Amino acid sequence: MLTFLAEHIILITVACIELAAAGVLAGIAFDRHIKEKNRINLRGKDSDLFRGTLCRDDEACVVVRVSDMLPVYASGNFRHIVGLTLEDLQEDVTCLQNQIKKYSSKKSFWEDFKEWDGVGELINEAQLKSGEWIKVIVRRSDDDMYNISFFEKTTETHRKL
Repeated sequence: MLTFLAEHIILITVACIELAAAGVLAGIAFDRHIKEKNRINLRGKDSDLFRGTLCRDDEACVVVRVSDMLPVYASGNFRHIVGLTLEDLQEDVTCLQNQIKKYSSKKSFWEDFKEWDGVGELINEAQLKSGEWIKVIVRRSDDDMYNISFFEKTTETHRKL
């Protein structure tokens, strides 16, 4: 038996390497499948609008699933603009209220949001406790599964006024 193994050691080694490579490739394929399954598919005008926010340092985007109000994605400079991370929002979606000092309108953003029917855009502006001003624009995705919230710093505009 040992003689047989010694004579075919190269073939056995190649077979083991091929099995290991197949296992790694199967793991990668499974991981990609899971990521693709959980990936948010923004199409049409939502996709263009979403990509446009990634261009500037003073803008950020948060995607919130409508069914359970869970923030599932944040991009841009969200932590720098608002002072929160995606994880903070995922723990308590209303924690953004704690960052707000005052609103430009009479109603709070949260009150406006609860009354919003998902049609058109919901726009509000607020001053953060840090003194910075932000403009928030919320749009519903084409498939009505996500709310896409855009945050833009508007402090310079307020300083000029």
